[in-house]
Parts: sequence; structure tokens; C-alpha cells
Amino acid sequence: MTNPFPPSQYKRIDALFRAGEFLWRRRHGVSKAFPCANAPDYWYWLMWYGPKLFPLIQQNGYAFPPAAFIQRVIGEPATAKRFNESGLVDWRRIEGCLRSAGFDFQRGGNVLDFGCGCGRILRHFALYADACSFYGGDVDADLVAWCKLHFDFAQCATMPLMPPTPYASNQFDAVYAYSVFSHLPLEAAQAWRDELHRICKPGAVVVLTLQGNNVVRSITTRVRDLGTPSAQQLERDAGKFQQEGFLFYPYPAQSESETSWMNACQYGNTFFSEAFARTFWSAGFDGVEYLPAPDDWQDYIILRRV
Repeated sequence: MTNPFPPSQYKRIDALFRAGEFLWRRRHGVSKAFPCANAPDYWYWLMWYGPKLFPLIQQNGYAFPPAAFIQRVIGEPATAKRFNESGLVDWRRIEGCLRSAGFDFQRGGNVLDFGCGCGRILRHFALYADACSFYGGDVDADLVAWCKLHFDFAQCATMPLMPPTPYASNQFDAVYAYSVFSHLPLEAAQAWRDELHRICKPGAVVVLTLQGNNVVRSITTRVRDLGTPSAQQLERDAGKFQQEGFLFYPYPAQSESETSWMNACQYGNTFFSEAFARTFWSAGFDGVEYLPAPDDWQDYIILRRV
């Protein structure tokens, strides 16, 4: 057998690697299906099925957040299973997009999870923890504190409600942002776009998601319900969206018992047409590729900082 996991400086990750390698070598058909043990395809399979097949995978994996924190980032049902599996699906897409745009995880670099929440996607980048320096930033201080406590391979920090961040100019070689620009009003989106330009190195790869035509269609055809906006609201604004390419609907005011930063950020649901998104992100970035709803939900846009 070839291509075992390399040693890791992080004890928990190294234990995961050793357990994953054992499963790869001993379980019938696994090494045949995945010829390279330390490749992302096998890691995806291992993180999805491994805890059910081999107790050491579950014992040595990173902890899951409490249900209240999971609910903040994925809504209901706020289960560890849904948190893990949805994070894996989105991690695999982001990881592939970064690599397709030329970022080499094996060569290393500084990678930022912009809007990391409680690590739904970040946790799965443990595969590359010894080659890259990972960072996580979010405006939700509670979720960032949880990440700091549980992820030894990432440096996580609370970000302000509006730029600038504490990060240095030209700090990052790669940045990803899942469902961040899907919730910002235009002025905030412009400010954060410019901040990403500041903290990225020239040539850095940026992967982010946007709510585009597929999400609009899913709501207006009653396949999905986001609450805000209603299907009727989107139908009424269809002409405006076609003409302007951008719509924003603020969330209703939160109660005092809920996360007050959502009110301060003026979060809501944001929709970009592909044409508007391309124009919007041409300010300081080259469009590498636009992927309309590859997972039948949000659009992906792959950029390179100029």
C-alpha cells in the first residue's frame, strides 16, 4: 500500500490520520476505491462514513458545537449529523474550487475562512493543517470563542461589524466565504469586498457563494421557503431583479434574547444575478469562473485578486 497520511504536529489530527490509514488498509475495497489515502476524496469519505465504521474516528474527531450554535449557522434541524454532512459537501466544493483556480494546498499558504461561524467548513480543512496556516474570522463572538477552544490548527478572531478587520494587508493566499455575501446589503457588501482586496495578496484565490437565479426560482416556485422574502415578494420584484440584478431583504428585528449583532449588521437575504455579480467583483478581482448552482442551491464565483 502507498500514499499513507503523513505525520501531523497536531495530536488530534495525527490520531485521525492513523485511524484513517488503518481503515484504508484493512477495510475491504477502500484502498481500491481510493488509491491515495491522503487525498481529498478519501478524506471526504472518511469524515462521512468513518465515525460509523470505526470508533476511533469518532473518538479522535473534533467536537461538534452545541445545538444552539449549530442552529445559528444552519437553522433547523440543528443536529451534529446535518452540521457535519452539510459542512463536508460545502468543504469539498470549496476545496475543489480553490485547487482548480491554482491554489496548491501542499505548497502551503495563509487561508482564511471569512465568516467561519462555529467551524462547519473549517473543521474539514484539518487535512491540510500541517501545510497551510488556517484562519477563521466571524462577527459572532460566541461562535469564534467556541472555535478558539476546539480547533488547535486554526487562528480564529472576532471581526468587527464593518471593516477593517485585524488582518494585515496582503496577508492571505486564499480566502473562502460561504453564504456571507448572501446576506449583506449593498453598501456592506461593497465594504467587505474592498476589505478582502486589502487583505489578499496579489494573485490570491477567492471562492465565495451568492444567492442567484436558482435560489430565486426555488423560492418563487415554492420549493424552498426562506421566510424573508416571501415568494410573493420575490414575484413582485422580479422585474427589478431582471433590470438591476440585485435585491436585498432585511431580516425582521431580532428580540433582545437573540443575537443582537444581526440587527447591527442589517443582515437579510441578498440576491445577485450573474451579470451583476461579475460587474460587482470586477473591482479589484479577475473573474476566474462562475458556477451557477453546482449543488442546486447557491452560485459559486472563483476570483483572483489583481
